[in-house]
Amino acid sequence: MSRHPRQPAGGGRVCMLVHHYFPRDPRVRREALALARAGLEVTVLALRRPGEPARETWQGISVVRLPVQRHRGSPLPVYLAEYLAFSAAASATVLWLAARRPFDVAHVHTPPDFLLGAAWPLRLQGTRLILDNHDPTPELYQSRFRGAGGPAIRRIIETVESRSCRACDRVVTATEAFRRCLTERGVPAERIRVVHNSPDPEVFDRRRVQPLPREAREFRIVHHGTLMHRYGEDVLLDAFRLLQERVPSARLHVYGEGDLLPRLRRMAAVEPLRGRVFLHGEVSQEEIAAALAAADVAVVPNRAGGIMDLAFPTKLL
Repeated sequence: MSRHPRQPAGGGRVCMLVHHYFPRDPRVRREALALARAGLEVTVLALRRPGEPARETWQGISVVRLPVQRHRGSPLPVYLAEYLAFSAAASATVLWLAARRPFDVAHVHTPPDFLLGAAWPLRLQGTRLILDNHDPTPELYQSRFRGAGGPAIRRIIETVESRSCRACDRVVTATEAFRRCLTERGVPAERIRVVHNSPDPEVFDRRRVQPLPREAREFRIVHHGTLMHRYGEDVLLDAFRLLQERVPSARLHVYGEGDLLPRLRRMAAVEPLRGRVFLHGEVSQEEIAAALAAADVAVVPNRAGGIMDLAFPTKLL
């Protein structure tokens, strides 16, 4: 796989780069914890929300938060500027950290694919590079921006994704369908490993979770996740409006943030949804577990088509 010698588990240093808030992203959280519990020294470079510390140690993991925030629902130029700002900050930070003590592995999470470039100079120190492909970028772009920029932009995105995958030592992705997308674009199959998203059994353990309180005789429906068009939460609220006619005791609790949240708020403020639909925003994994434990039904309303035909919702597990 690599010209660099393999390091034994335990005692190695790993740096993760992720354009997300940590430990909010479940995949990054689980991978970082697994490495730390295996005895490796883990550092995570992530986004920083207002009020969050720039540096902290979380469950044995060193977290460095960079002064960049997400701008959900923004046009493409804003996303691109945000990606570039984080990549530049991550590059400067990881080089400064590596100059003090080199890393054995740099584990880069996408999007964006070009974030790999922030860690590329570490190769001069013998650092191996892993690219963690959370979603195939061209399909994600098509879903989020409806193909803005036309075929030329898509070809550029495909080229950046393919070259990033070829430039690292190993590619990790979330499903077999994602792996097929990458191989069809020329990424060598032997370089790719599939690591499925899955719920943390230490958090989602029904035997230990205390369910949230609920109204007497309430029929509770729960949905959690990123609130975006492709995930279909607006369809869920439309369906719930019809359900109200047959099941007046039904209540819908939605957990998460995203581009669709303003529209959902407007929908939830109108009868018959007012007072029956509750939008809780983003909460911790532990709170999600408690919410699910109190549910009669949990719903995954993903829209068909595009990237959703390739994805496997972790919520189904």
